[in-house]
Amino acid sequence: MSDIANANLIFVTEKGMAKMVAGEEFISVKKSTASTKLAAEDRVVSVLMDIKKHLAVVTNDRSGLRFAITELPLQKKTAVGVRAVKLPKDVSVSCAYGLDPKDVLKVAIGDRLADISALKLKKRDARLEKLIVSSIPEN
Repeated sequence: MSDIANANLIFVTEKGMAKMVAGEEFISVKKSTASTKLAAEDRVVSVLMDIKKHLAVVTNDRSGLRFAITELPLQKKTAVGVRAVKLPKDVSVSCAYGLDPKDVLKVAIGDRLADISALKLKKRDARLEKLIVSSIPEN
């Protein structure tokens, strides 16, 4: 529990919202507590600790956006958050990853391998860019 109390947690939702909340807000004597407020028909897709410098948000159409975690304001757990990425119609966030500038991160998306670390560093809420994808190497 002490790791969470001393860190900030980042919540990213399917509709492109994100927020950073102090971990100490989740220390409670209750057995359960609400972790975040969501807009109608939204859901949390990723929860990360703020130990990395960048946040990469990946969408279901193999696009992404990378921005500095410092662009997320520290908010209360009851806040809805800020828009991390402007999503086109019928596109949703599928996951989010924390990265440092020199990290190399490739993840499988369906039958393809996407290079998350190749995303250019932009501002929060900037235009999405297509991920560099390749075939998954056979063993």
